[in-house]
Amino acid sequence: MAGFQDASGIPPAPNPGFRGSAEGGAVCLENLQSLLHVASDLLFVLDEEGRILEVGRQAHQSLDFPREELLGRPFADFIVPPRREEFRVALGEDPLLPMNRFPLVSRDGAPLEMELHLSRGSWDGKQALFVAARDLRERLRAEAQANLYIREIERTNRELAAAHARIDADMAKAARLHGKLLPQSHPPFPGLDLWAFYQPAERLGGDFYQILPFRNQLLVYVVDVSGHGLDGALLSLFVREWVLAYLERLGPEDRPLEPEALVGFVAEQFAREPLPEEYFLCLQVLAVDLTRGVARLANAGSHVRPLWSGPGRRARYLDCVGAPVAGLPGALHLQALRVAFCPGERILLCTDGLVEERREGIFYGTDRLLRRFEETLTLSARQTVEAILVDFESFAGRRRGRDDLTLLCVKREA
Repeated sequence: MAGFQDASGIPPAPNPGFRGSAEGGAVCLENLQSLLHVASDLLFVLDEEGRILEVGRQAHQSLDFPREELLGRPFADFIVPPRREEFRVALGEDPLLPMNRFPLVSRDGAPLEMELHLSRGSWDGKQALFVAARDLRERLRAEAQANLYIREIERTNRELAAAHARIDADMAKAARLHGKLLPQSHPPFPGLDLWAFYQPAERLGGDFYQILPFRNQLLVYVVDVSGHGLDGALLSLFVREWVLAYLERLGPEDRPLEPEALVGFVAEQFAREPLPEEYFLCLQVLAVDLTRGVARLANAGSHVRPLWSGPGRRARYLDCVGAPVAGLPGALHLQALRVAFCPGERILLCTDGLVEERREGIFYGTDRLLRRFEETLTLSARQTVEAILVDFESFAGRRRGRDDLTLLCVKREA
C-alpha cells in the first residue's frame, strides 16, 4: 500500500490523495473508511509540522468540531495550553516518547482526559504522524469510584479493628473474671486428696467447677454448658450463684447433702429465667460425707458418667444418669446414686470435651479414659489427672482441646 507505511498498527483515515494499485487501493480505502467510522479511539493523521491531515469520526465528534474545521489546523491547538509546548517538543524526538495522560480540549473548552499513542509513517507519499487518542474519562471515573470504595473499606477496616480491639479487651476482662471465680487453689479437706484441671477451648469456656467444704461434708460439682464462648461462661456463673443460694437455704442441721435436690433447685432457677431454649446445660454433683463413709452423686445430662476405682477392684463407670437441666424440673428423671467411699477409692468427674476429642475420625472415647484411670490406681489425685492429660496430649497432638476440658478427681486417703 503506497500511501500508508510503517504506522505501528494505527491506520490513517481515508485521504483523497491515498495511492495504490487500482484494485488494492480500492480495497484498502474501503477498509480504512470503515475503521475510521467505527474506531472507539480518536484517530488523527498529522503532517510533519503537526497539522491535521485527516481525522476519524469519533475524533471530531468528541471534540465537537465538524471535520472540515479540524483539517489543516495544528493538532496542538486542541491540547490544553499548559501542555502544548511539551507536545511540540515531543514531535521532534526520535524515537517518539509516550504521551500518557495528555488532555485535549473540546469546542466548549472542557478538558478531555486522553492517553496519546504516536507513531511515524507516510501519508500520500509524505512523512506523517499518526495519533490515536484513547478517552480516559470513563476509566478515570471508575478509578475514582474504586478509590472511593477503597477508602471506605479502609475506614470500615479501621473501625472493625478498633471494635475488635475493644471486644478483645472485654473478652480478656471476662476471662480474668471467670478465672477468678474458679477455685484458685484446691482447698484441703481432712481425709481427702483433691485435684482439678480446667482449660477452655477458647479464651472463655462453658465449663465451670467448684469445690465447697460444707460443714463436715465436701460438695463438688462440674457444669458443662453448650458452647464455649462468652454466653456459656455467663450461664455457668448463673449456676454458681444458684448453688450458693441452695446452700444458704439449708437449715443448720447436720444432715447429708442431697445432690439430686441441688440439681432440682438449679433446674427450677433455670426455668424461671428468660433464657433461650437452645442452651444445653449438664450438671454433675458429688457430695462426700466421711463421717458416714459415703458419696452421693447426681448426673444431669452428661453422657460421661462418674468413674470409680478402688484397691483390688477394676475401675468402672457408675450407674448415675439423668436428663440435662433444661428448665423442666419435673422431667429431670435423675438416677441419683449413693456408694460407699472407702480409703484408697477414687471418683473422677469430667466433661465431654475429653472423650469427644477426635483425630483422623477416631474419638478419644470413654473406653480409653477408663483404661487410663484404671492404670493410675496407686497415684494421687493430681497425678491421676495429669496422667490422663498426658495421654490426651499424645492422642490429640496438643494439650488444648477443641472443646473445653474439665477433670476433677477426689481420692479418699488411706
